[in-house]
Amino acid sequence: MSQTHQITPDLVEAYALCKRKAFLLIRGDVGGSLHDYPRLLNAHAASTLNHFIDSLEASGRIVERLSDTGGIGKVGVLH
Repeated sequence: MSQTHQITPDLVEAYALCKRKAFLLIRGDVGGSLHDYPRLLNAHAASTLNHFIDSLEASGRIVERLSDTGGIGKVGVLH
């Protein structure tokens, strides 16, 4: 009774962080709600990015904020 499991980037990331997490992913345990840490980390990253952009604007740089990610690499961000 052998089962084959596909190795995905999510599984590799989980294994790098915690072998038990990778085991639970392979087993199929989805778990309940997400931990507060990713939410807090994303909020901190957004706050840091906004602070960085505000500091660039305060120093006289022109910063163009994009509404979607489709324009990344196609327009100048810092002038």
